[in-house]
Amino acid sequence: MLITISCSRKMEHSINDTNRRVKQYLDGVVKKAFPGIQYLVINKEGTIFEYNGGWRDVKNDLPVTPNTTFMMNSSTKPIVALAILQLVQKGALSLDDSLSLYFQEHPYGDKVKIRHLLNQTSGISNPAPLNWFHLLEEHDTHNENQSLQAILAQNNELDFEPGKKYQYSNISYWLLGKVIEKISGGEYTAYIENNIFLPIGIKDEEMGFLIHNPALQAKEYQKRFNLIHGGMRMIVASKYIGGSEKSWKQINYVYHNGAAYGGLYGNARGIAKLLKDQLNRESIILSAGMKDHFYTQQKNSNNDSIETTLGWHTGLLKNNRYFGKPGGGIGSHSNIRIYPEKGIATIFFINQINISADSINGFSDFLDNEFLDSM
Repeated sequence: MLITISCSRKMEHSINDTNRRVKQYLDGVVKKAFPGIQYLVINKEGTIFEYNGGWRDVKNDLPVTPNTTFMMNSSTKPIVALAILQLVQKGALSLDDSLSLYFQEHPYGDKVKIRHLLNQTSGISNPAPLNWFHLLEEHDTHNENQSLQAILAQNNELDFEPGKKYQYSNISYWLLGKVIEKISGGEYTAYIENNIFLPIGIKDEEMGFLIHNPALQAKEYQKRFNLIHGGMRMIVASKYIGGSEKSWKQINYVYHNGAAYGGLYGNARGIAKLLKDQLNRESIILSAGMKDHFYTQQKNSNNDSIETTLGWHTGLLKNNRYFGKPGGGIGSHSNIRIYPEKGIATIFFINQINISADSINGFSDFLDNEFLDSM
């Protein structure tokens, strides 16, 4: 008993030291590099560490708080995969079904299967989605199907035989959203809200497909007078670029043209509810068997392992396996990860454009490693 108490106190001391060290580091980062940050570390019991720092609105000095929401971008994709696997669990479709069984308005023939779309081996190309947005004030009149058909017409040939190899594609997940609509008989967003968010208690103000409260939504920014900003101005439509706020250039509030490939808005506490569900052996959303399927490493048609499961990217951080999904837009970045052997998950949001997915993962590596060493 004395040994148990001693170990417990040592662990508490180690985590407290880590919390202080990470907070000090992040305080320095928001002063030098980023407008605002949310970073949250959880286990299935609750919060291990929470940080909300910097500004959601630089011009008016409005701080990031736990209620501040961020654009999630491609960190949306595992939730799309959850919905598809839930429908498989219900017997509504099979992973080996052709996309054409559920959505015929595409140019790729019958060889593309649901599995190929989920594990990113579809062969569908991935044009840079830098202008796949519409302004907040355009949302009520935006025609998603028209936007999708325009993209499909511009990218109407497969790059390779489906299943042959991994190649990331936003279009693949946009099409999965249409599959969900066909099977459910309603809007993709309604299915996610009713069958994923509602059962685990995610509220509208914590996560959703609309900006619930613009006053709490983090403005997105690019750094003025640097190469990234200059390059973005050349390829991103001018209507998305707002005015200057101190040393930053603001990005106007936008929605993705397709909600399924990157359209969620939320805060760390909202996504934490979903990740806690996944940390528990008994998930509210998926059966134990289907949950195992969600985390199984996928293979290509040559039986070689690829870097994804049916919805997650996989990786190692100091021999700790994780399942994650970074996201990046024209003025923000996100990353979510689950470390199953350690029993923790991490979430971070930054309301500034960075340079690559590698830099997003590198930031997560640096921060998460502090807590992995403490576990």
